[in-house]
Order: sequence, then structure tokens, then C-alpha cells
Amino acid sequence: MPRGRIWAVGHFGTIIHSADGGKSWVTQAYDSRVPDIIDKRERAEASSDAVTAEEENQGAVQEARLNAVTFVDANNGWTVGEFGLVLHTDDGGETWKRQRSNVSFLLFAIRAIDQRRLVAVGSDGICIETDDGGLKWRAVNTGVSEHFLDIAQVKGTRYLVGENGLIMVQEDPRGSFRRVSLGSTPGSHRSNLSTRV
Repeated sequence: MPRGRIWAVGHFGTIIHSADGGKSWVTQAYDSRVPDIIDKRERAEASSDAVTAEEENQGAVQEARLNAVTFVDANNGWTVGEFGLVLHTDDGGETWKRQRSNVSFLLFAIRAIDQRRLVAVGSDGICIETDDGGLKWRAVNTGVSEHFLDIAQVKGTRYLVGENGLIMVQEDPRGSFRRVSLGSTPGSHRSNLSTRV
């Protein structure tokens, strides 16, 4: 990413961008309309409750609280927030467009592994992921209902960090999550966990 380019997000749908290391800032707007589900199979697989919630919350997300933003390069970035809101830009924030997250939970954090693979977490144990840049998001079963507040990915191992010291670890991308106590993180990753959490 070019030096000096910064994005920040916050309440009331705020997205701001600086191209000069924070000396000056400009506001960026987003399109809150939910993309149509054209594929009949995709609609059949999507939770009808989630689809309904996303469509009902369409007006509310115009001023949603945004909690996290991540960029993989100067153009491609994502931000997440209330009502399961996921926004994507492919032009450095000139335009932000909504993606279907298929959830209506509050999302607190998002991390990009690369331009196609991303993970987001939020309230009530929610975790969603995509491997196509967000064209399709899917829920991941974490086995817990506590709120997740952040994500770390260290050498292929995924850490979900939540309230009251909750840490869930997934060492295999297709494997299940297991709860880890603060005093017993996996030995090979013990020193790395603090680099992101």
C-alpha cells in the first residue's frame, strides 16, 4: 500500500480517508442497497431470516455504526458494522458497495488474508468468511455464543478473540474451533498471539 494512505470508520456510516498520512481527510460515501440474489440456488441456500433481515435493514444501514476496515492494496478494502453490514471498494474508496453477508448480527472485526479470502466476526459467536472477495459470504460454526471482538491469522492458524478472555483456535481451515485458555495457547504460536491481539 502506498505510504500515507489511511482509512478510518465509525458511527453514523462514517468512512474517512487520508492520502497524506493524516494531514487532511475526506469523507467517503457508500451505497447501502443490498445486491440482488440472481442465482436461484444461492437464494435457496441462504437463510430466509438473514435475507429478510438484510433487506429490512436496508434503510438503517445508511447511518450504521462501522467498526473495522481492512485493505489488501491501494484499491481493495472492506469495512463491517451493524446489521451484518459488509462494504467493499475496489477503487480506493471512491465507491463503496454493499455485499450480502447473509447475517444480521453486529460485526466487530474483519481481516483480509489476501484479496479473495477474508474473515469477519461479531456478536453472538458469529464468524463469516469468503474465498471470492465477498461475492459469497458463509457462516462458520464456532460452537459458542459469546461476542467475538477481533481476529488474528498466524501461519495458517486462526484465532478468534472475544469477551471475558475468550480465545477460539482453528488450526485447520476446514477443522472445528476449540476453546483455549489464556494460560495454554498452542506452544508454537504462544509468542505470536500477542502480535495481533
